[in-house]
Amino acid sequence: MGTFSVQVRLPDGREAEVFVDTGATFSKLPAPDLESLGVQPSFEVEVELGDGTVARRDVGYVELEVQERRRLVPVAFGGVGERSLLGATALEILGFAVDPSRQELVPTRSLEIWGLSPPETPGGLRTHA
Repeated sequence: MGTFSVQVRLPDGREAEVFVDTGATFSKLPAPDLESLGVQPSFEVEVELGDGTVARRDVGYVELEVQERRRLVPVAFGGVGERSLLGATALEILGFAVDPSRQELVPTRSLEIWGLSPPETPGGLRTHA
């Protein structure tokens, strides 16, 4: 599959070009951009890079808009000069699948496993989320 990019709108109205990367768990933007938006790290993760090395990343939450869909998504703080990415978690939250042959995002519906009534447990109790 070839790589392709899309435009994302940041909360301050700026647009950024990001590469769609379904192999990346988290999206990634340069740390200075996230800091200028007032994004604070919420947690830290270890990520395995394409060459097998492991890096630690701060992750915060930012509202991104892609193709008129706006959601709060986790975004890793990237280093200067690193590619900005739209990763799998954000794609799921925003409701997009990737069409690799046409190199475009395809809107999808969110999915639920259970219907409207809660399932019964083996002991006959109903579970509530």
